[in-house]
Amino acid sequence: MPEEISDKWNWGALGFLVCWGVYHQAWITLFLFVPPAGLIWPLVMLSRGNAWAWRSVPWLSVEHFHAVERRWALWGIPFIAIMVTGVVLFFISAASLPAMLFVLMSGGSGKSL
Repeated sequence: MPEEISDKWNWGALGFLVCWGVYHQAWITLFLFVPPAGLIWPLVMLSRGNAWAWRSVPWLSVEHFHAVERRWALWGIPFIAIMVTGVVLFFISAASLPAMLFVLMSGGSGKSL
C-alpha cells in the first residue's frame, strides 16, 4: 500500500460507516454492530479506512483512489457535522424537559404547586 494513502484519515468512512464499508467491500466495518466494539469502531474506521479500501477494491491508480475517497469525505464531513448538531440539540432539549414539565404542571406561571 502506498505511503501517501496509509497515513491519512478517512472521513468518508467515519461519516457513512456501513454504507462506506459495503461500497468498498470492506466487510470488517460490520463490527460496528458488535456491542462493545461498536462504541469505538467509528474511530477505528477513521484511522484504518484507507487501508481497508485500498485492499478491497482494485483501483486504477493512487489518484483514482484519492478522487473517490475525496468525494466520500466531501459528503461525509458535512454529514458528521449534521449528526453532531442533532445529538447536541437532543441533549439540550432533554436537559430542559424537567423545567418545561414543571412550568406546564404549575399552570404556566412558573410558581410551585
